[in-house]
Amino acid sequence: MQRLVSAMCPQSCSGRGGCYLTESGPTCQCREGFIGEMCEIAVEKAATVITTLGDDSSDFWAIRLVSLLVLFSLLGCCGAIVWYFRSKNGDRVGGLNEISSKAKAAPKKIKEYLENLV
Repeated sequence: MQRLVSAMCPQSCSGRGGCYLTESGPTCQCREGFIGEMCEIAVEKAATVITTLGDDSSDFWAIRLVSLLVLFSLLGCCGAIVWYFRSKNGDRVGGLNEISSKAKAAPKKIKEYLENLV
């Protein structure tokens, strides 16, 4: 087909196509997305909707909040367990007086041990 000057077609194909010479005379060849004798009708394409994780921020903040609550709960439980076992170990060690008396007696025991070696 031979392309013609757009003014030769009816209403210049509405600016949405090209004017071509066919057996029946000048005819509009519409661009993609337009139809009609003068390309006057726009054809709607099915819109594809792409959603990304960043579009819906309400889920993001809800997940972050729940994650922080779980983390702090676990830290609190670990802290309680450590506190429990430390308090139990404190009962076994005894008081400060018992520790200081053992520390004072230690040099005597070392001296006796060394004398027995010789």
